[in-house]
Amino acid sequence: MKKVYSVILTVILLLFFVNISPAFPKSIRVVTTLRFLKDITKEIGKDKVDVISILKGTENPHTYEAKPKDIVALSSADLFIEVGGGLEGFVDKILKNVRGKKLRVIVLISGIELIDKNPHIWLDPENGKIIAKKIKDALTLISLSNNEYFKENLDAYIEKIDKVEKIVEKEISSLPDKRVISSLPSFVYFYKRFGIEEMGRVVELPGHEPSLKKIRDLIVFIKKHKIPYIITNPLVPVKPVNIIKEETGIKEIKLLPLLYRPFGVNTYLDMIKYNGDAFLKNE
Repeated sequence: MKKVYSVILTVILLLFFVNISPAFPKSIRVVTTLRFLKDITKEIGKDKVDVISILKGTENPHTYEAKPKDIVALSSADLFIEVGGGLEGFVDKILKNVRGKKLRVIVLISGIELIDKNPHIWLDPENGKIIAKKIKDALTLISLSNNEYFKENLDAYIEKIDKVEKIVEKEISSLPDKRVISSLPSFVYFYKRFGIEEMGRVVELPGHEPSLKKIRDLIVFIKKHKIPYIITNPLVPVKPVNIIKEETGIKEIKLLPLLYRPFGVNTYLDMIKYNGDAFLKNE
């Protein structure tokens, strides 16, 4: 009998201490569409957030097909972060299947000045700062008590972006000729920020191969005007680039629109710095 009383007393004491003990702070559960958004969110939220990215590596956000695990992940999230502007075609399908859930959705492209409706806004580090601020504001709305913590992290992160931006500005400004031909329309925001002059494109829309006439015209144009660089995206190869290089001798510079581990690019800051360094490697 004494043993039974002892067990009951132990249970009562455990329940008492559980009830009076402060609850462990809950991390904000965040799902992002792209991996660089996960990186920025972690920089702002640090230990206050638990973040996963739907795209894990080099999947193309334009063509990615939503999977059941993506819907499951979003069903338990507090915050969903997307670029928007039609970049992530899979988002509507996922959100449609997340029912009865109080989920805060942040569309980063909203309010940012666009170039020809191009959604690749993050390739301008000034837009990177805006993105970081929007993420900070979204986290604060979910956890107001951590506002100062998020603000301190944001301020520190913006200082890091400023530092990388100045390095890239110095690198690009040292080029004697900043004219380029692009394989794709991925880097217009990077060009505008750093004073690079885009003189033409091989492909205007992803998935639309250029005609033979356009390729011939580009070759003539490059030779006539002595355009020094052709910018390519190694994640989305464009076949006619090789022909153009062989015919003109133009230098290829590979820039990255997303994080890419084989190139040592694992963070947003890595990506901006890599794209600046890529020009100097070809000089």
